Amino acid sequence: MTTTTQDRKEEPATFEKVWEMFRETDRLIKEMAQERVEKSREADLRHKEMQEDVARRQKEIQEEAARRHKEMQEESARRQKEMQEAAARRQEAAARRQEEAARWQKEMQEEAARRQEEVGRQQKEAARTMEELKQTVRNVSQQLGGMANSDGDAAEELFATSLESKMMFAGQHYDFIDFKVKRKGGNRRGEFDIVLYNGTAVAIVEVKSKACQADVEKLVTKKLPDFRALFPQYKDHDIYLGIGSMSFDDRVRSKAHELGIGILRQKGDTIEADTGHVRAY
Repeated sequence: MTTTTQDRKEEPATFEKVWEMFRETDRLIKEMAQERVEKSREADLRHKEMQEDVARRQKEIQEEAARRHKEMQEESARRQKEMQEAAARRQEAAARRQEEAARWQKEMQEEAARRQEEVGRQQKEAARTMEELKQTVRNVSQQLGGMANSDGDAAEELFATSLESKMMFAGQHYDFIDFKVKRKGGNRRGEFDIVLYNGTAVAIVEVKSKACQADVEKLVTKKLPDFRALFPQYKDHDIYLGIGSMSFDDRVRSKAHELGIGILRQKGDTIEADTGHVRAY
């Protein structure tokens, strides 16, 4: 059997049903409130997180800016320090160069003064030596007249004085000089008018009042081998030969040049040396 609308009757609202409805409504309200609270809490949390993130980023930016500012200050200070140090080094180098220039100038001035003083001293010494030599030549010249037996001694004195004052022969400087050197060894006997010595060379100079060609040849054939034999300590030395005389003829000069023997000749109050052709034996 089918029931129609007209046949249904509404059930009466009981207290229990109404109470149940209130309770359901209250539950729904509480759920909605709880949901709003949770959403609000989530929104607050997200807002807090956003604020914290913004604050963190602001802090990082500030720290980065502070770091960069500090680095720029340090870099600026470092560059300023380097510039100051470089300027100080340049000033120090300039002062050092100026000091060195002043020291060099002082040394040059002192050296120039010393050389000038030395030149003056040498000039005085040369003038004194020349005056002594002139006086010696004058004395010897005065003694030569009419004294044939003393011609050789006077000539030796003249040339000996000249060589002793200069200690030079044929471009060589000598440390020692001897006169009238005599030595005998075995069957040899030698006599040498003037002998000069240094560490590497010996000069033998024979003096004649008037040289002849035989005197020149004798230096090579007699005097040289005698000296080698009698003075073996000079076997490794270069030996230079010379002859001094008041006068030479052309043949004597030619022979001396041929044999590489130096020529010393009186010229006025001085001694003239012709030694450009001299060779070592």
